[in-house]
Amino acid sequence: IIEIEGIHARGFCNVAMTNDVYALEPGQSQPTWILEPDGSPMSGGVLKRPGPDTTLFQLLIPKSAESRVSHWLRALSDGYVHMDEDDPFAKAPGPVVIRRLPHVLAEEWKSRPPDLASFGEEDSETGGAGWAFHKPYWIGQRARAKAPGGLAPVPAFAWEQPAESPTKQTVLYEIHKQAEAKMVPFAGWEMPVRYGSVQDEHLAVRQAAGLFDVSHMGLFEFSGENVHLFVNTLTSNDVSLLNVGQAQYSFLLDQDGNVVDDVYIYRLDKERYWMVVNAANNDKDWAWVNAVRRGEAMIDPERPWSRALGTETVVIRDMRDPTHGAETRVQLALQGPRSRDVLLAMLDDATSPDGAISPDGHA
Repeated sequence: IIEIEGIHARGFCNVAMTNDVYALEPGQSQPTWILEPDGSPMSGGVLKRPGPDTTLFQLLIPKSAESRVSHWLRALSDGYVHMDEDDPFAKAPGPVVIRRLPHVLAEEWKSRPPDLASFGEEDSETGGAGWAFHKPYWIGQRARAKAPGGLAPVPAFAWEQPAESPTKQTVLYEIHKQAEAKMVPFAGWEMPVRYGSVQDEHLAVRQAAGLFDVSHMGLFEFSGENVHLFVNTLTSNDVSLLNVGQAQYSFLLDQDGNVVDDVYIYRLDKERYWMVVNAANNDKDWAWVNAVRRGEAMIDPERPWSRALGTETVVIRDMRDPTHGAETRVQLALQGPRSRDVLLAMLDDATSPDGAISPDGHA
């Protein structure tokens, strides 16, 4: 028995093995396969989630494969071996702790690993025990390019730009007009381009701070158990690396790796993220992410039956939608070297002993 422990244990196992690790409930186990990068079998196994924690898993494998598999998993966790023949930079989630447990514990397990002799004899409809063909990725996956008959291909996403609609106005439109701003059309919105001298406004932002109306930009919220898996499927960066209160620049990609939009992602809570999208692409982005969530848009042309992880539990909200009532949000941007000072001056009890701001925005 090999024990895998750590905050990334579930994601690590889901990449290193062929079963659906995220479907395991406490006390449950699944047959699985551990494959070489070329797709050949290293060993069959049974993966168990022994308790409620998602940070601890146990893998039962034949004694003859124990040394090979344990060394492979350790090297994989450390990032010392290549795991994908087509991508030398690929790395499994981690690190995790790999332990070999006493052999006597294996006697308590009711299930036994699939025999190597059965490898390649998958059921024509389901794929057989130990295989989760709907997963977007596992090590050695490219050698299993053919899906079982029970998995239908998902159609490619198609987007038609709607006919031009009337120019929209932000909630601050009247304030801009009262301040005698010069208004111009931008991405379907009527936006202020300047109030007075361009040079004066430029210097104000470079030397002090300036407040910008960016409420025309889209703001999507992603929440739910394992939400990071879904967001990671959609984007080019790794949101699991973000601490609460941190943000990262990223790209929203389509099924061919083309850029749908460039976005900024904020982690607000353990299982809640905000994604800022460009105003001109808002409707297309919204249609794309929801089509992926519903399983109505292909995410991989080479494996058109695969689905994004986390779709069963993710909740997506358009935070600008007024039906959210008091939870509706729009964005303002305060920029410049004095912006933090200005913001602190506006907050009640703005200072703390160390002068720091917590991730939830409180001092």
